[in-house]
Amino acid sequence: MQNIIQNDLLGYIVLPPLIGAFLNGIIHLIYVNKEEKPKTISALIAIIASATTFVLSGYVWYLLIQLPEGTILKQKLWDWIAVGDFNISLAFQFDALSAVMLLFITFVATLIHIYSVGYMHEDEGFIKFFSYLNLFLFSMLTLVLGDNLIVLFIGWEGVGLCSYLLISFWNTDKEKAEAGKKAFITNRIGDAGFLVGIFILLKILGTVTFTDLMMQKEVLASIATIAGIALFIGATGKSAQIPLYVWLPDAMAGPTPVSALIHAATMVTAGVYLVARMNFLYALSPLASTIVATIGIITAFFAATIAIAQYDIKKVLAYSTVSQLGYMFLGVGVGAYNAGIFHVMTHAFFKALLFLGAGSVIHALHHEQDIRNMGGLLKKIPITGWTFIIAWLAIAGIPPFAGFFSKDEILWKAISIENPVVPWLPTFYYTLGIITALLTAFYMTRLVVLTFFGEYRGNHSHHNHHNEHHDHHHEIKEYPIMYIPLIILAIFSAVVGFLGVPHALGGHNIIEHFLAPVVSIKEGHNIPHEYEIPLMILSVIIAIVGIVSAFWVFLWKEDISNYFANRYKTFKQLLENKYYVDEIYEAVILKPIRAFADQVAYKIVDFFIIDGFANGLGPFLYDVGNRLKIIHNGKIQTYVLLIYLGFVMLVYLFLFQI
Repeated sequence: MQNIIQNDLLGYIVLPPLIGAFLNGIIHLIYVNKEEKPKTISALIAIIASATTFVLSGYVWYLLIQLPEGTILKQKLWDWIAVGDFNISLAFQFDALSAVMLLFITFVATLIHIYSVGYMHEDEGFIKFFSYLNLFLFSMLTLVLGDNLIVLFIGWEGVGLCSYLLISFWNTDKEKAEAGKKAFITNRIGDAGFLVGIFILLKILGTVTFTDLMMQKEVLASIATIAGIALFIGATGKSAQIPLYVWLPDAMAGPTPVSALIHAATMVTAGVYLVARMNFLYALSPLASTIVATIGIITAFFAATIAIAQYDIKKVLAYSTVSQLGYMFLGVGVGAYNAGIFHVMTHAFFKALLFLGAGSVIHALHHEQDIRNMGGLLKKIPITGWTFIIAWLAIAGIPPFAGFFSKDEILWKAISIENPVVPWLPTFYYTLGIITALLTAFYMTRLVVLTFFGEYRGNHSHHNHHNEHHDHHHEIKEYPIMYIPLIILAIFSAVVGFLGVPHALGGHNIIEHFLAPVVSIKEGHNIPHEYEIPLMILSVIIAIVGIVSAFWVFLWKEDISNYFANRYKTFKQLLENKYYVDEIYEAVILKPIRAFADQVAYKIVDFFIIDGFANGLGPFLYDVGNRLKIIHNGKIQTYVLLIYLGFVMLVYLFLFQI
């Protein structure tokens, strides 16, 4: 029996960012046409709102750990939908999984708010930007705290809306406006699957409250596969998995803090959280879980190959995010929900650091994003450079940095846990996972080498012009507030992995034990436990090989890079153009839909049928009126005759019915 305790603080966790969004929205409307804007007040409102949420989350977590293991805190605000026996409440729940998610989401979001003060300081939409950031955070908190799928879906749609507002923030640029629209529409496709999953659960079980669903496992087992697949379709949209990943790289059109917020701590992790939250459902369906894991590892590998050939610093990180999300789905798909969530947490720190570091690079180079025009920046912007290097080591899987522990945990679970659907899949998962780890180390090292090492390759006259007066001091003096979050995130990227030190290394895997009451944990039986440390060593060797290879190709022997680029020009072009997936979608899906919309929906349905009916109705009724008016001739005999005929018809009908 679940131990559920009422707690009235949960509603207050989501309140500060909602108030912050409202206040900044009002300030923006008041000062929209004025030159002087209260930017300091606006930034303080947004940062205090985010920080307050973090403090409240920490306090409720503190209360939770004082209670017996497995306790769930709940708060019912009001009955929302009540029809007969069907009742949906607007309610929140806080357990170990909610705690982990909320703590890193609010902490990282607060740092991104602080960073944004410097990054967006000169932007005209400064106040509006902070209003959107707070609204985004409110939506994500609602998603995580919801005690049922309907409330979760409200937050789910909220982050979708806010992502549209933030990605297309500079909407006067057509490309950026299109990117926001692409993200919004692609997510709607996934959300249709999510809704189908909700409807199935409502139809069969009559509830979508998590605690109630867990009590009906026998009935749930009969629909676990179809409901699990439907919910996962929603997750592929929000968390950018094949085939709905295409929106996320284009989301780089938004300001860099937006990229950090969406890609690191909030929106893209929602799909992984959904699967972990519904772990009791996926545990009942090996097929649905296998689909989750398989799509995840294929996406991880696929995105990593694309990242190798990208030149936009933010695009490399975008495809890196898609790849790392694939790892997370591999974890939750094989039943290692704790490992998946652990990687969500570690990834939040080092990926936020990578994006904010990229923002500092772009800021220092006056909006240059092509890594071919960078180089030697470690000397020019050392704080950014060294913190970026820590994040690089974390994502590459070098111990003792955070990414090593979480990624290795996923790889170990992937090969050690048996798959009842296809017995050889664990070996496939591990093989593709370790190859992806090699690619990750390689493309991230390529990014670091081309950005921070070697000689500067940009416009030298422009660079030299600014070198003495601007670039050298850019990092230290102009907006030092931007570098506080970098340093803090670097520290966490280095140490947060110790929360999940495995037993094989003498650790206690704190995160696994903390999540155990909420998520089911599968133990590996596919291979002996003694293989864990050798495989761990193998993954480190693979990471080092990837790093050394990238240094060799892009720094020590640059002619090698040109040799391979010329020899495998077609393959390089294929990767640079992202396997032409967008072009295929355009030709196979979008173009036919547009043609149907133009030739059928518009010209036949809209113009011919609807407009034809609407435009023809008036003349038709006018003609009918003209024909009927001949009986209104003013002659009494005619009226009497019509009345008599009507009476005879009524009598006839009455007698006929009898």
